[in-house]
Amino acid sequence: MTLRVRSYLHSNCAQCHVNAGGGNAQIQLDIATNLDKAKLIDVAPLHDKFGKTDVRLVAPGSPERSILLHRLSIRGRGQMPQLATTIVDQRAVDLVRHQLPRLETGEIDQRITTQRLGKLCRLGPAMCTRRVRFSDSRSPSP
Repeated sequence: MTLRVRSYLHSNCAQCHVNAGGGNAQIQLDIATNLDKAKLIDVAPLHDKFGKTDVRLVAPGSPERSILLHRLSIRGRGQMPQLATTIVDQRAVDLVRHQLPRLETGEIDQRITTQRLGKLCRLGPAMCTRRVRFSDSRSPSP
């Protein structure tokens, strides 16, 4: 999973989807959490499956079976992010959809560290938790 996808999930989802973050799901979307510990890849959802069968939170190689992608793609009941959004962030949906067919659990980038994240954000890891939208080709600035 690319740094850009991980960054999007961190900035738009990790406020709730971390230990003691307020969300009731068990996934860990903080960028510093290795994906093998995030309870995200090839894990059955605990909540609504939206009438789909054989779904996973993120189903490697199967966008149509990935509940995370479905929830990013809708507005209304079950939408994610849940707060402060009324329109689908189509660029984020396209970004995640593009990655899923290429995602194999053995090929996940585990090299994201707090130090690297700090360099990317230029102001340190604490400044990287604001919401961002990929509404243009520029990287979000801190």
